[in-house]
Amino acid sequence: MSKRVEELLTEVSGLYDYVIVDTALLMVVSDTLLLTPFANHIIYVTRAGITDEIAIKFPLDLRDSGKLKGVSFVVNDVSIDDLGYGGKYGYGYGKTSKKWWKF
Repeated sequence: MSKRVEELLTEVSGLYDYVIVDTALLMVVSDTLLLTPFANHIIYVTRAGITDEIAIKFPLDLRDSGKLKGVSFVVNDVSIDDLGYGGKYGYGYGKTSKKWWKF
């Protein structure tokens, strides 16, 4: 990794509250792992029902071994039927209302 990347990240971190670097999956290329020492937090974006379990296990193993810090996961495309108490069974707590995204 070039020294210029470290200089860039240091410079923009002083200018902005948040610097987001979109990279390839950790297990795909080594470049991503080279950037992690400069990150305060790693946000791993996944897709429900699509992302392989190994793709989730890999960053967790790196975290457990001390190679990653501050790992969080975002799970996209979660079915509303699978959420909350009762979820897909049709019972649960709370007020039911029509969601703005359902027409």
